Amino acid sequence: MTKHDIADWQPINGSWFLSLIGCMTAALLAIGLAAPAHARSPSHEIVSEDIRDGVAIFSVRLDDRLSEADVKALAHDIRTKAPPAKQPQSIKFFLSAMALSAPAWADVDFGPDARVTIRGLRLEEERAFRAEAAGDQRALIGVWLTSPPALTGKLTIWRDKNKKLFSEWQLRTGIKTVDALTEIRSQRGRRYAIDGSDGGYYLALWNGELELGDATNVVAIAERLTINSKPPLQAAASAQPQTPPSAEQALLTAGVASESVPPIATRTVRKRKMSTIKAAPIGARSRAPTSGDLISAAVGR
Repeated sequence: MTKHDIADWQPINGSWFLSLIGCMTAALLAIGLAAPAHARSPSHEIVSEDIRDGVAIFSVRLDDRLSEADVKALAHDIRTKAPPAKQPQSIKFFLSAMALSAPAWADVDFGPDARVTIRGLRLEEERAFRAEAAGDQRALIGVWLTSPPALTGKLTIWRDKNKKLFSEWQLRTGIKTVDALTEIRSQRGRRYAIDGSDGGYYLALWNGELELGDATNVVAIAERLTINSKPPLQAAASAQPQTPPSAEQALLTAGVASESVPPIATRTVRKRKMSTIKAAPIGARSRAPTSGDLISAAVGR
C-alpha cells in the first residue's frame, strides 16, 4: 500500500466512524424520547380479557379518573398492544375502588372511530366538586362522590351551629337537596337516618366509604372525597376510645387541593316526605326531586 493509498484510506474510514457514531447517537436519543412518553401513560391494570364468539372485551382498572381524550388514547394503546387475535372490540374502565360487577365508570367501543361513554363523574366534574368542598366553611362530617347506580353528584353531611345534622346531595345537573338526619350508632360505622323518609339512610363505613340505602336495599357505595383544608372536628374527638377511628376523623384527611374551576349552578329544595319518582337520565335537567326521592330514584335505575 502506498503513502497515497494510506492518506486516501484514513479520511474515508474516519468519515465512516463518525457516521456510525451519529447513527448510534440518534438511536439513543430516540429511545430517550420514547421513554418519557411511555412513563406518562396513565397507571392502569388489565384485570380481565373476556372473549366470546370471537369478540374480546377487556376490563381495565384505573387509579384515577382521566379526561375523555386520555381514556380514548389509553384504549387505543391497549388495543394496539394486544395480539391480533385478542384485540378488544370494547374496553370497560373501572376506578380503583369499584367492583367489577358494578357498571363501568367508562366504556370505549371500537368501530370506525372509538366511541367513549363516561357514566360516572367526569374528571372536570370531580375537580369542580373538590374545589367546592375545599372552600366549604361548614362543620363537615364528610363529603362523598356518588356515581351509578346512585344518582351522580356530591353528597355532604355536616352539623349546623346547633349541632344538628344535615345532608346535602348536589347532582351533576345542578339540582341540590337538603335533609335533616338522625345519627344512630352502628358496629359498621355511623348510620344517619334521613328524617321523614321511608327508611332512607347513609352509613359512613369505617373505611371512609358511604353506603346509601333504603328500608330494603343497599343502593350504592359512595366514594370518599378527602379534604385537607379543615381542622379536626370537635365532635370526632369525643368518640369513645374503644371504638375504631370515627368516620368524621377518617374523612377529614389530606387529599383535596383547591383548583380554579367554574362554579356549579345549583338550586336547593328542602324535603319533608319521601316519594318515589322516575330518575332523570344522566346529564338531563328535571323537576327538582325531594331528598328522599334521590334514594328511591336510585333504586329504580
